[in-house]
Parts: sequence; structure tokens; C-alpha cells
Amino acid sequence: MADVKFDIESLRRRGNHFQTNDFLVEDSLKNRVIGDSCTGYSVKIKCLSYRSIWVSTIEDITLKVDGVEVPKSNILLCVNNKKFLVSQLTQLFAEYWYAIEDGEIIVNQIGGLSKGEHEIDITIMRHNDFGYSHEFVAFPNTDCKKFTVS
Repeated sequence: MADVKFDIESLRRRGNHFQTNDFLVEDSLKNRVIGDSCTGYSVKIKCLSYRSIWVSTIEDITLKVDGVEVPKSNILLCVNNKKFLVSQLTQLFAEYWYAIEDGEIIVNQIGGLSKGEHEIDITIMRHNDFGYSHEFVAFPNTDCKKFTVS
């Protein structure tokens, strides 16, 4: 059998069926208000695959708002009406994210976002949930959009 070199970087550059790069839902950025207090903000995201995925396939979430990275400890992923910390995601083997359901990224930040335009830049690292590769590799799913908070 011939040696086959698995070139991860060229696969990442080329793109593949593991990647989804248009998943931020238009006009979904909102401040989260409880009573008179703004506790943060949220943005909806589409499922990262044409088919449903296990949440455990998500290895990391990086979020930047207006060029400033949000601390991971402030980020929650909400699917199936359940909220999870980024640090919990790889352990959620029994949690399934259905392809037709939007998820939500929730950021805990007292005061939320100011009114006006904001740029959301998100990268979600996700590995394949089926098939075989001799290397276990996470692929970036990236999206960047401008939203207006009213």
C-alpha cells in the first residue's frame, strides 16, 4: 500500500463538506434584557451541517465583536433550549443539534451592546461526526456579518 500524505492545511484552504461559512442568522443580534437590566446579548446561528450533528463535535468557539475577542467564559451555546459553556461542548456526546433548528450564541456582558452597528466575527471549530480520517482534525467554520442593535 502506498504512503498517502494527508495535507491538512490544503484541505482547510480548499474547503470541504465539514465547513459551513454562512451560518449567522440575519437580523438576529439582540440585547438580552431582564426587567430593567441588560445582561448581555445573543445572536442566532444555523446548524453547522446539512444534517444534524452531535454537540460534542464542536471543539471551540471564538467570537469577536467589533474586532475585540469575547472571553470564552462569557460565551454560551444554546441548542434544544439548553445552555452550555464552551468548555463543556466536547463532552456532550448525547446532545444532538437538529439541522432545522437554529442555535444561539449568548454572551454574558452587563450592559450588552450599544445601539448601532456592530460586526460579529465568529469561528467555530468542528470535527467530522462520521467517516474516517487517519488524523482527528477540527475544521474552522467562520462567518462575519454586520448587525444593527436598536
